[in-house]
Amino acid sequence: MEKTILDEIFAATDNAWHWSFEHRNASDSMINGALGDLGGLITDMQEQQIKQMLNEAKASVQHSQEVVDKYETQVERFKVLTILDSSAMIFA
Repeated sequence: MEKTILDEIFAATDNAWHWSFEHRNASDSMINGALGDLGGLITDMQEQQIKQMLNEAKASVQHSQEVVDKYETQVERFKVLTILDSSAMIFA
C-alpha cells in the first residue's frame, strides 16, 4: 500500500512538471517584435537628425561662400579705386 501511495505521489508530481513553452514563445515573439519596432524608430530618428545636420551644414557653407564673394567684390572695388587714385596722382 505504501508503494501505491508513493507511486501516486510521484505520478502527480511528474504530471505537474509537464508543460509546454508556448506561452513563453509568444511573449518572446512579442518582445522581439517590440524591440524591432523600437530599433526602426531609432534608426528613422537618427536619419532625420543626420539629414537636418546636412541641411544646416549646406546652409552654413552657402552663407560662408556669400561672405567670401562679398569680401572679394570689396577687394576688387578697392583695387580699382587704388589704381584710379594712383593714376590720378601720376597725371596730376
